[in-house]
Amino acid sequence: MSLPTAPLILDRVMAREFLETLFQPQDLIQIQSYQKPETGRVPAWGANLCFARGQLNERTFEQLERFNGGPSYDNIYVRCNVLRQRMGTRSAGDADIAIVRYLWFDLDTMPPEAAAQRFEQAGWPPAQMIVASGGTGRPGNPGAWGFFRLAQPVILPPDNEAQGAFVKAIVRAGLNAMHDGPETATLHRLVRLPGTWNVKSPDQFAPVQARLLVCQDETAVWTLDEWAKHLGVTFDPAGTLTGKARGPAGKAKDPAAAPGAPGQDDKPKPVLPPIYAGCTWMKHCKDDAATLPEPEWYAWLSVVGLCQDGRAEAHQISGLHPHYRPAETDEKFDHAVQAAGPRKCQNVHETLGHAACITCPHWQKITSPIE
Repeated sequence: MSLPTAPLILDRVMAREFLETLFQPQDLIQIQSYQKPETGRVPAWGANLCFARGQLNERTFEQLERFNGGPSYDNIYVRCNVLRQRMGTRSAGDADIAIVRYLWFDLDTMPPEAAAQRFEQAGWPPAQMIVASGGTGRPGNPGAWGFFRLAQPVILPPDNEAQGAFVKAIVRAGLNAMHDGPETATLHRLVRLPGTWNVKSPDQFAPVQARLLVCQDETAVWTLDEWAKHLGVTFDPAGTLTGKARGPAGKAKDPAAAPGAPGQDDKPKPVLPPIYAGCTWMKHCKDDAATLPEPEWYAWLSVVGLCQDGRAEAHQISGLHPHYRPAETDEKFDHAVQAAGPRKCQNVHETLGHAACITCPHWQKITSPIE
């Protein structure tokens, strides 16, 4: 597979509908382009547009189409939440988020129809928006995002991190309840802009257009506290978070219970040799490091990063790749450990396409190679 020979056309109506639903006219938003395929594994950010949503116009879409449609074929993403201030040339972090209007759930391994069914089974209110993101670009794994409007938006004071931590704990608990992939819950989360094209792996798969499948406003909405109660997350004024998420079947799950997960620093970290010996996918990531695609590399880091001497291993093995950069490896290592958690076996099999998972003697007995 190679890059398209003709320009990709942006669905401007769909992109506008998504942005005008997610944000109010006065909201400061950030749209970024990423991953020029011809420059290596994880290139730097490209375009960085930061503006009030009310200033959205046809010139904005012309710019996006130029980046996404060719000849560079960048991927286009938008922040899920409202910025505190204009970012200039830098990317936003959690401290830069001022308002949360929607809870967002990224289900990379799940078709949108299955996601909607899973939301209903979990007893959640109907999603205001469901997006088919294209996932990793692999056929058969379209990926879904669910957006749930809050009854009252959450205002995040710049000097109080506790409220932001509460929001992230709820999103993480919701992802845990969905049993899907890495539980990434950052306030500055990016979503692929519907109407643009997923060209994440152009050397392997044809471009897939991200689609806004559901967009409805006249549905029941919950407050943040109602979400917390339903998902079993509790919060006190001191910022202490407790409780366990409950999945669709009602079985209690502890989001931090995986060996080596954040918050488990008092427990001995796993060692890597038995993991490599017991997991053919982990062994593949190490043995084929020189040609390992970025999605697998990042997933591998999420396991290695929670093991003894993980950072040293990350640099040693990543250094075999021709596009290895130490600073980039540190950045991805930190993000994989802090935001995502260890990659799950189901995600490795369904999203990353490792067929040998189903013949593994540990299949469906453990949830992640780190166990």
